[in-house]
Amino acid sequence: MTDEPRSDGRPAPAEDLLGDRTELQAALQDPGEGAFSIYRKMAVGKPGLWALIKYELIVLMIGHLPGALGYACRRLFYPLLLGSCGKGVVFGRNLVLRHPHKIHIGNRVVIDDDCVLDAKRTSSIHTSRGRIALSDRLSFGAVQAGGMSTEAT
Repeated sequence: MTDEPRSDGRPAPAEDLLGDRTELQAALQDPGEGAFSIYRKMAVGKPGLWALIKYELIVLMIGHLPGALGYACRRLFYPLLLGSCGKGVVFGRNLVLRHPHKIHIGNRVVIDDDCVLDAKRTSSIHTSRGRIALSDRLSFGAVQAGGMSTEAT
């Protein structure tokens, strides 16, 4: 499918041609949309100031904490951001959660340091619901080569 030009002569984005623009893509193309609002839509994915404040406080205060204190704090507070969270989940340091309310984690899951769980739907390639569901007894982490590996334990 080729891009047809807009009335101003610029090519139309593929998402427009597919009729499948997301809220974030629309916000990025809206000159009246502020950076604060775009960030909230990109990271939190929920409307309202309270959702943003809760997300920022939890991620800022405990996301980087090392050692047992960090693991304990993340185990206590990260489930408050998630859609659902099972028992015995271990969250590593510097975990990035985008649209965490769309992330559902089973029992005894280990998410190692420096992982990204991104549930926002940014293109027509992803599922229409933009949801992540991690089954029970799963362990994964970031690979030093820049990829990601998953393996059931």
